[in-house]
Amino acid sequence: NFQGFFCQDCLEGFAGPTCSVACPKGGDPDTLCSGRGICSQGTQGSGLCRCYGSSSVQFVGPACETTCLCSSHGTCQSNGSCLCFQSATEGYWQGTLCDRCHDAFLSFSCAVPCPVVGSAVCSGHGTC
Repeated sequence: NFQGFFCQDCLEGFAGPTCSVACPKGGDPDTLCSGRGICSQGTQGSGLCRCYGSSSVQFVGPACETTCLCSSHGTCQSNGSCLCFQSATEGYWQGTLCDRCHDAFLSFSCAVPCPVVGSAVCSGHGTC
């Protein structure tokens, strides 16, 4: 798995001091990190993929093989599901894509608590 005149470098797709760690390829045997990320290659590399992503679409998994469509109000999990933010700083979000305010919060930031009297939102006479 070495290359170079003095065998000092790893072949493309291999990493580690002995070039024995293969970078993940996903479904296509010729494409590193499913074409959705960059593999840490070479003798100093780990052989792990760093997946691409944006605020709305991210790729996750060992070979970046899973698409995750969280809004900017949550983080992608390794199985492609979203973990919605639940804090006063980032807001209280819910939904498959973390694109709706939690039922007990409102405003653009989903960080303003709905009025509660006793244990009932809006005194039990409406919705927030």
